[in-house]
Amino acid sequence: MIELFLKRFFTIETLKNNTISLFKKLECRISFKEVINSVWNSLNL
Repeated sequence: MIELFLKRFFTIETLKNNTISLFKKLECRISFKEVINSVWNSLNL
């Protein structure tokens, strides 16, 4: 019973952590893209 609960809890935690890290990667990629765009725009001016 307790083992089952722990397994379930850990899979939920892992899923949560994976989702959070995925969001961070996406955020990082988006901001990186924005930086490149702004630099590109300034070069074009």
